Amino acid sequence: MTKPFGVRAAVETAERLAAAIKAGDKREGEKAQPWEKLKFDRQIIAISLVEGATAIYSNTTKRHAGVCSPSVQRVPPQLEMERGALPLR
Repeated sequence: MTKPFGVRAAVETAERLAAAIKAGDKREGEKAQPWEKLKFDRQIIAISLVEGATAIYSNTTKRHAGVCSPSVQRVPPQLEMERGALPLR
């Protein structure tokens, strides 16, 4: 399910960035990733938090702000079947 980057997510993103800057590391330990990617990832995490997500499936296994991020390689087969094919054009 996709959700827009609304006002609540924008506020969440800004608060998290301010906290990271105040802690002295706006990149939160992610030195290898381009800054643009980190900003985009933070927006995804903020949307997930304000919408009540319990997991974000990605190509890495991490925990962001209490939201579990299991690797897509670990997606249960039944979830793949439930999701179905995506209409790609």
